[in-house]
Amino acid sequence: MNLKLTSLTLGIVLALGGASLEAQDGKLTKRWSASGAVGLGTDNMKDITNTGVWGPSTYLADFGYTGKFAGTEIPFRASFGVNMSPAGSADKTYFERSMLGYQVAGDLFINSGIVDNMQFFVGLSLNKWTISEKIEAEHFDGKHSIPGFKFGGRIGLEYKFSDALAFNATLQLAEVGLHDPVYEEPLDPKKGVGQRPMNASWFQFGVKYSF
Repeated sequence: MNLKLTSLTLGIVLALGGASLEAQDGKLTKRWSASGAVGLGTDNMKDITNTGVWGPSTYLADFGYTGKFAGTEIPFRASFGVNMSPAGSADKTYFERSMLGYQVAGDLFINSGIVDNMQFFVGLSLNKWTISEKIEAEHFDGKHSIPGFKFGGRIGLEYKFSDALAFNATLQLAEVGLHDPVYEEPLDPKKGVGQRPMNASWFQFGVKYSF
């Protein structure tokens, strides 16, 4: 999956969608918010952490501030979050990998026009990953930070039960910066033998409390 292309597409959707929206409802009575979520990883996420088909793959928490986007009436939430993805059961190679991520994100909210109190949102993120790896057969247990920040995209919906409490469902996609050493692409004269990039994507379900 080409994360840069995906995130660019989300950015275009943001720009076009925001430009075509009518003004949203005026005043934001509660601007600060905190949320928690449980994520279910897709196949590429499970390849990284070796988690099974069932059960959560990642746990997330964030803290954010909601204002108006660039002088418009469109709600915009900026947030800082932590993402913990534990290792699954060791496979036949006795290899385990877990991830800890820090994320800065921005989301635009768009009234659904379908159900009262439901909004769609779309956004972009910057992610910083730390990887912990353990190989039992080689008695190796190490942790390292992946260089640089990795780009990501987010899209989802939110339903407000009240001004303070909301439920949200989100699809996140993010670059990780790892490569699968087993997978080899055809020889490229310029790059040599390639390796498949291992990116992460997951569905997350959570609640948000605003105050």
